[in-house]
Amino acid sequence: VEQAMAAHLTERERNCVHLYYYEDLTFTEIGVRTGTHGTSVLRAVQRGLRKLRAAAQADPSWQRHYYDSWRG
Repeated sequence: VEQAMAAHLTERERNCVHLYYYEDLTFTEIGVRTGTHGTSVLRAVQRGLRKLRAAAQADPSWQRHYYDSWRG
């Protein structure tokens, strides 16, 4: 997943996705850490997940393994 994030997401999207999923922070908490509003963080996470889903669909070799781990 880290390789896919590095290849397909912007630095901001990677940071927000990492903080949300790996460090279990809320959108508000991430916003405080990054100096942005919680809704901006939400949008960055949503964009990042859309990009990761698209990458998974384009490369079936990791689709099931990684995509399933991101579904909530």
